[in-house]
Amino acid sequence: MKAEDRSGKSIKNMAYGMGAQLLQSIFPFISRTVFIYVLGESYLGINGLFSSILSVLSLAELGIGNVVVFSLYKPLAAGDKDRLGAYVNYYKVIYRTIAAVVLGVGMIVLPFIPYLVKLPDNIDHLYLYYILYVINSAISYLYVYKSSIINADQKEYIVSVYTTLSTALMYIVQCVVLLLFRSFTSYLISQLIFTFALNFALSKKADKIYQIDYKNCPVLSKQDKKDIFIKTKAMLSYKLGGVFLNSTDSVYISTLVNTITVGLYTNYTILEAFLNKFINILYNGLYASVGNLNATKGEEKQKLIFNVLMLAFMYIGTTAFNGYFLISSKIIEVWIGKTYCMEILAVLALALRFYMPILLYPVWMYRNTTGLFEETKGILMYAGVLNLVLSFFLGKSLGLAGILFATSISRLFTSFWYEPVMLYKKIFSKSHVSEYFLNIVFSIFAISISMVCCLLVENHVFSNIWAQIIAEGILCIMVPLVIYFLRYRKTREVNYLVEIARRKLKR
Repeated sequence: MKAEDRSGKSIKNMAYGMGAQLLQSIFPFISRTVFIYVLGESYLGINGLFSSILSVLSLAELGIGNVVVFSLYKPLAAGDKDRLGAYVNYYKVIYRTIAAVVLGVGMIVLPFIPYLVKLPDNIDHLYLYYILYVINSAISYLYVYKSSIINADQKEYIVSVYTTLSTALMYIVQCVVLLLFRSFTSYLISQLIFTFALNFALSKKADKIYQIDYKNCPVLSKQDKKDIFIKTKAMLSYKLGGVFLNSTDSVYISTLVNTITVGLYTNYTILEAFLNKFINILYNGLYASVGNLNATKGEEKQKLIFNVLMLAFMYIGTTAFNGYFLISSKIIEVWIGKTYCMEILAVLALALRFYMPILLYPVWMYRNTTGLFEETKGILMYAGVLNLVLSFFLGKSLGLAGILFATSISRLFTSFWYEPVMLYKKIFSKSHVSEYFLNIVFSIFAISISMVCCLLVENHVFSNIWAQIIAEGILCIMVPLVIYFLRYRKTREVNYLVEIARRKLKR
């Protein structure tokens, strides 16, 4: 595939993704507001806790999602429908097994639910709520194997359109259900219906686009199945570590602090998820193009594109850290009230937890698209286990902030340095990893300068909270942009971006 085709598809994916996200960005906040108004902070805490438990149960997926997309690149590039069908038929069996495992393990956890919930008042139908969460998680795996073809084929924009329409309609229905029936059960049932409908619709769209005769496709060879098993096995410990690192905070907060605090915490994670959706649009829009690049180009071109991606995500990380730390509590204050805000130390911990993975996005993109599953399989497990230990002890001593800081500390001492080292060793052997870490140091410098500018505005210029939000938002975007431009304006990476923009504008 030509570079113009790759960049064109990437831009199309991102444009659709950005448009879709802008259309649906307001709905989670409206839904959350209605949820708090109708059901209150106790149900808010339960919602956050059960969502985290189901994230842990997603371990049943074994990290196979990345392996699926990786295995589809070559048959898609070759137009080999028989081989595509063979892979998809095999993944159909795997994903339906995963759905059964999620359902079964979820039911095993059921008796322990009362020990995880810590509320001042008893909540009726607690088991029913949890069961609905488990069913929703299980059915999300039933048709996902077909939509993986769309993602691997650089047509993420199709998924964006379907997801936008489904999500927007779901939030509207949930708000109506809450206002009419004031029922958490009805809220969860509507979520379940839309989860199934979205995945089913995407599978039918994949059938229409690729027109593969699955019934007459050959059976995947034993060697292909063995390769999938090896890659999945390598991803398992990585997936397990990721769950321990990212999905256990709500459980610790509920048991060491209380379940209501989980609700406060999840208000901030909604803002984090909102920002992450925009960042993931960029990531997903570029992912398949990078996969195609790594399958067809040499180290020099791979390294240039990696540096371009690194520069972009450094700027995003700098902007995201400052914006999240400075503005998130102000947004929550004007949204639902100051009583739903967290202490500043906990917000700092969340901002740091948000920032560090953004810097690793280019590393992860290359790890997955070059098949470096075996080389990194154990590192996130170490991070996850360290997080489990640190979260307990720091949670006991520092409370909420300690639990949240534990995640970043665990990542810093494990995957944050190890994964770039392995990438440079295996893929970029002609370069030294020190250049990567020097860029990280510069990113921290840019954060510091931007933070000082924003605080000066907050303390000495504007007193109105809305004025502070707008002014700090603009500064969080513009100050890092100036800093990065001054530092990198003469580099190959910036020249490459300028040339891409010039060609697109000319066309």
